[in-house]
Amino acid sequence: MSTLTGGKSILSVDPDLGPNASVRYCQWQLAGARLAIQLSPTTEERFRQDHPAKPQVPGLGDDAYFLSNHLLIRKARIQVGVYAGTTQGTDADRDLATRAAAMVLGRL
Repeated sequence: MSTLTGGKSILSVDPDLGPNASVRYCQWQLAGARLAIQLSPTTEERFRQDHPAKPQVPGLGDDAYFLSNHLLIRKARIQVGVYAGTTQGTDADRDLATRAAAMVLGRL
């Protein structure tokens, strides 16, 4: 995570409840940034039901869109949520979220 965030120090890690949990997540508190990644089951219909008009983010999974600096991606029947917060503004938040999402999607 430190490499992904440009060398920011990891201050703490908040893990999820383990492999039997229906929703998996991990959150990293970094020096000057925060990153959270959540994986949960979904369907194509459910994924877009609340935000059908949001512009798609190309190149990530089967569908993806931003809500502020929260990136939501659907790959098959898995939803990946990535929240990124930095001290450098929305563009940096979205860039970090996109890079983290690409890393996670590459492992699914």
